[in-house]
Parts: sequence; C-alpha cells; structure tokens
Amino acid sequence: MFNRRLLINSGGTPPKTHSVLEVHVDTADGSHIVSALVKITYNGQSIINGTDNKGIAVFENVPTGTEIIYNIS
Repeated sequence: MFNRRLLINSGGTPPKTHSVLEVHVDTADGSHIVSALVKITYNGQSIINGTDNKGIAVFENVPTGTEIIYNIS
C-alpha cells in the first residue's frame, strides 16, 4: 500500500515549475516500509530513491504538469 503526494508551491512571480514529490510506502496494516526502492520516470529521465525510516521517498525539482510513471520494489 502506498500514497503519493505532490507538494506544489505555485506562488510567486513567475509561478514555480518544479515541486517536491513524496511517495509514502506502507504495509496494509499501516506499518512503514523502510528501504523500499521508488523509481520515478518523466521526460525520458529516471530517478531512484529509497524510503526513509517513515517509509517516505522524496524527489525534489520534479517538473509540474508532467506525467510521472512510478515503480516501487
């Protein structure tokens, strides 16, 4: 089980075009999964991050308005 959240700060002039993407990876009973590998792909580029002790993988400078494909292992 996992949740994903795109944190967007679109304030300011000009509007921001990049954001932070958090992917939360948990078991069905809500326990965090530590060290899961999360791969995101966008614009032909792939990035892999591991989850921390709270089951969260953080990706910074992710472009807004872009399709993101993800895989968790």
